[in-house]
Amino acid sequence: IVSNGSFNPFVDSLAYDQNIGQYYGTWNFFNPTYLMDFNARASGPFIKLPAGSTKLTAGIEARLNVQDANYEVGTFPSLPGTNGVPNVSNTPYNQGFQAEKQAVKAVYVEAGIPVVSEKNHVPLVKGLEFQVAGRIEYFKVIVVPDQVNWYPNYAVASTQISHSGVPGRIWYNYSSANPTFGLKYTPADWMVVRGSYAAGYVPPTYNQFGGSVSGLSTGNTAATFDPATGQTYFVPQLLGILGNPNLKPQTSKNWDFGVIIQPQAGLFKDLRISLDYYKLDERGAIFQPTYAQTLSSPSLAYLVPRGANGLVTSYTREYLNAAEENTTGYDLALDYRRKTELGTFNLHVGGTIIEHLKMPYQIGGPLVEYSGFPNSGGAIKTKASGALSWLIGKHWTLGWNTRYWAAYKQQGSPSDPQYNGATTYTPVTTQLLPQGGPSAVNGIWIPSQMYHNIFATYAFGHSPKWHHSLDGVTIQVGINDLFNTAPPFDANSAFAPFFYSPYGSVLLRSYLVKVKKDF
Repeated sequence: IVSNGSFNPFVDSLAYDQNIGQYYGTWNFFNPTYLMDFNARASGPFIKLPAGSTKLTAGIEARLNVQDANYEVGTFPSLPGTNGVPNVSNTPYNQGFQAEKQAVKAVYVEAGIPVVSEKNHVPLVKGLEFQVAGRIEYFKVIVVPDQVNWYPNYAVASTQISHSGVPGRIWYNYSSANPTFGLKYTPADWMVVRGSYAAGYVPPTYNQFGGSVSGLSTGNTAATFDPATGQTYFVPQLLGILGNPNLKPQTSKNWDFGVIIQPQAGLFKDLRISLDYYKLDERGAIFQPTYAQTLSSPSLAYLVPRGANGLVTSYTREYLNAAEENTTGYDLALDYRRKTELGTFNLHVGGTIIEHLKMPYQIGGPLVEYSGFPNSGGAIKTKASGALSWLIGKHWTLGWNTRYWAAYKQQGSPSDPQYNGATTYTPVTTQLLPQGGPSAVNGIWIPSQMYHNIFATYAFGHSPKWHHSLDGVTIQVGINDLFNTAPPFDANSAFAPFFYSPYGSVLLRSYLVKVKKDF
């Protein structure tokens, strides 16, 4: 195309049309889905106690989610120089998943039980209230065994995925009963102590049970270390995604404890500080193992077949149940509002510390720490944000907001989840060497980041001027990344070709103007 002059890559294609549309076919996707939901709820006082009346809430729900038969139709024209041979398909294609459904029926009951209130308060107890709730659910998931080839004319038998050779439907039925308990204790007017426990239950969806696609990609995965061979190399093909008819529901247990401090008088009358500790324990979480996890899990060898030289020839993903994972951490929030003769000032500061995020890296393996390893499938350990706004009169608002992310470790650094908790291992340096080396601080850590934005907003409100044409109009101007802070270098291959941390923007300082009208 370039050599014969039909396309010039060195010009502005917007200013000088290269007519590249002739090399693209039309492709239409039809994915009809339906959701039908019925709810009925009643709430009111139930039993009168010395501290007040209990409040009882009850409800029922019926929900049906349908993914109707979906398909694709499209054609691709031939590429220049191929003598008219179609690139992928020159005939319409219609093959896809059959209709699948998920139905849920639920009964819900909740009671608020006051034990101590202003009516019968005792020393050191201004208020004490319990919450008890329960939810019973019945799930029915209907799956049609399917065999799907994602791209037309890619009907290679070895790449097609089939759950079953028998036609018809497969029915999965589950039920769940989950409680919730809550406590609210008020020792003084300016303090509240709270805690809760809740159990959860998530059944597999019809896509996870039976929604398979094959011929998904012919591109390479990222270069990955293979512990079976000790080599790092590319895999030629991702064949598809397998549903799993043997999936089990995932369950969870969540504990939360916290305190709220809110002075009732003086300079800090409108100050509110909350600190919460949370713990979440999940069993049987449904997920798709990454390619690296699959390589390190002997039980998943069927997803990564190998050639005569021992190297992986292709890769298929599958939905699986994890044995266990848990996370603990802290959430902090501070809000302060102050009215003055110069206007009203509002301050908000919030932050989260993920103390632990533990999951198995290898299927059936031990729990390993993912906190601090966002490039390895985890999360940044600490992040925070702050905002200060100044409301002047009825129309003007000036504001400043800040976002902060703590330093995080590069993939392959010591204690990376891929080492599966081992104290002795061969370092995987694919991402570390471009970063500066596994022994250098800048090779292990991507530094912390902080970005600042400012803005000014004018709200016209409701005014007879200009025949009310500006009623509800708000104009905002602002500067993002005020100090022109560049995001730090991150050599992780997922961020190619620019290799910068995704928490910042390569646009650097940028200016914005927004106009909004409310009707």
